[in-house]
Amino acid sequence: MEVVVYGRSNPHCQYCENIKELLATRKVDYIYKDIADEDLFEEFLAKRLRTVPAVFVDGIFKGGFTESLELFKESV
Repeated sequence: MEVVVYGRSNPHCQYCENIKELLATRKVDYIYKDIADEDLFEEFLAKRLRTVPAVFVDGIFKGGFTESLELFKESV
């Protein structure tokens, strides 16, 4: 399972920090793409996303932090 999370560090996003903590607690390997990087921001916009965090599992958009709580409620 490949998990990709789009988030931001500037300005600070508490939900982005929370999703990283949730995934670490559940021992889920993930790729974090910080949209503070201009190239990653363009990639983020190309996916027609507007809010962070944005979580993808195996290339399929699953939602943000709230949806991830349900998705990763048990360790993988």
